[in-house]
Amino acid sequence: MKTIDLNLSSTILSVYVLLQITNGLNILDNWFITELIRMIICLTVAMVISILLRKLERLLKKS
Repeated sequence: MKTIDLNLSSTILSVYVLLQITNGLNILDNWFITELIRMIICLTVAMVISILLRKLERLLKKS
């Protein structure tokens, strides 16, 4: 249960930080394209963080 909480909180924190970093992003002066790109980047980062934490958890369980 603790690893699920760690995974969820780390993913939420990383997405929040990414949203703060990309706050001033402006692509082609188009709001829709900018928000779509930010959403795609956030989903990608969330998936990567989740996968890395899952692999780290399995690695720590083995040892």
